[in-house]
Amino acid sequence: GYPLQAYPPQGAQQQSSNVVVVQQQPTAAVQTTYVQSASGDHYLAKSIGLTIILLFTGSWWGLLCTIPAIFFALNAKSAEERGDLASARSNTHLALGLDI
Repeated sequence: GYPLQAYPPQGAQQQSSNVVVVQQQPTAAVQTTYVQSASGDHYLAKSIGLTIILLFTGSWWGLLCTIPAIFFALNAKSAEERGDLASARSNTHLALGLDI
């Protein structure tokens, strides 16, 4: 058969110990990275340089691209200072595209 289990007599106090296990959950590590453009100035120097070259060579049609490129480079620089990296990247690509 089955083994008999002994129960404490009624009225006897039972001793029990409560054990509380506290386990700390791992926390996620937060890492902040700053993306800087390849030129460091969002192609501002390249845009100004090309504008000066085009002024001296008389290639006026090229100025229709390089002057807006200066404005996009300046916008990218101010967006990066504000922390808007998506806008900074977009304006940097536009400045480079207009310079090419």
